[in-house]
Amino acid sequence: MARVLAYTSPARGHLYPVVDLLVECTRRGHSVEVHALASEVQVLGAAGLEAHALAGAIEALPLDDSRALTPLGALRRVLAKFLERAPHEVASLRRALEQRRPDLLLVDINALGAAALAEASGVPWVMFSPYLLPLLSRDVPPFGLGLTPGSGAWFRVRDAAVRATLRAALADFTRPTNQLRLSLGARPLDHVIDFPLPAPRLLSLTTAAFEYPRSDWPSSVRFCGPGLWQPPAPQPALAGESGPAFVLITTSSEAQGDARLIEVALDALAGLPYRVVATSAAHDAARFRAPDNACVARFLPHEAFLPRAAAVITSSWTAKPTPPLPTPSATTGATPSTLACTRCGATESSPTLRPQSACRTTPASTR
Repeated sequence: MARVLAYTSPARGHLYPVVDLLVECTRRGHSVEVHALASEVQVLGAAGLEAHALAGAIEALPLDDSRALTPLGALRRVLAKFLERAPHEVASLRRALEQRRPDLLLVDINALGAAALAEASGVPWVMFSPYLLPLLSRDVPPFGLGLTPGSGAWFRVRDAAVRATLRAALADFTRPTNQLRLSLGARPLDHVIDFPLPAPRLLSLTTAAFEYPRSDWPSSVRFCGPGLWQPPAPQPALAGESGPAFVLITTSSEAQGDARLIEVALDALAGLPYRVVATSAAHDAARFRAPDNACVARFLPHEAFLPRAAAVITSSWTAKPTPPLPTPSATTGATPSTLACTRCGATESSPTLRPQSACRTTPASTR
């Protein structure tokens, strides 16, 4: 039996996707401890996991990239917050290492300090990401700026120029990141944007169909999703009622400036022959004016509506335009869907709604 320690960042959207993997570890006889949001400790315990709250100082530093006016500004805010959290991550993970002495570490991609300590600790470790991998590639535009890929000389020149600009714009974060890493005994990075690369394994908790094709994936990357776990919840009465198909609208569980997506979708779908269900998550549901064919709630179990959903409209963390891909409904064998990308807290929006074809994917817990 191995002792597994999972260290997450303070976000439900980072915790829930990895729970399937952790539960599968316990099913196979391993001991699992997970550090997560204090509000999620009880529900994780009910799932059979030994859960501990993240340090209060970490939870007190939520991401604020939704306040940025540009995609680059959002990335800078994210990196600044990662560095601000890092000393608290190091202190809390160091205590856990001393007390638990794990055989394997799983570290959230957003936990920059914890990842540096994991690398220096000598304990086998992997990094996991619940969102599209922010790795530079010669085949696609840089992550997070909302650029559409293309082929031909013009796109190659554009992408090369944008990569160089991005590296220059974020270069000032490299020195403080390396000061932290060197103080822990980890190797310095050539650039802060390379922070996921030292991980021996980089687990993407989704399917490769969500990513633009590329020929230069690092050998460490493994696609092992989707992670579909969510806390048990009663079946909504609406889901069992007869009537038109549903359109499901979802936004991030963290503040991402994506309330406008719900507002526009509700307005566009008003009066159409669908039942519209919106989960506002980070936003107060009362702020939205729902038409007669719609309801808005902060949290509802999505799987209750997906089998009868005609479409799913959701937001992207940093407005990376979406290639043809399966949506969560595809994991239940469901229908074509539509996805929208909105850029967090900014005035520019990414390429908008695109019809998508559904395909079937396999949850990590069955592999």
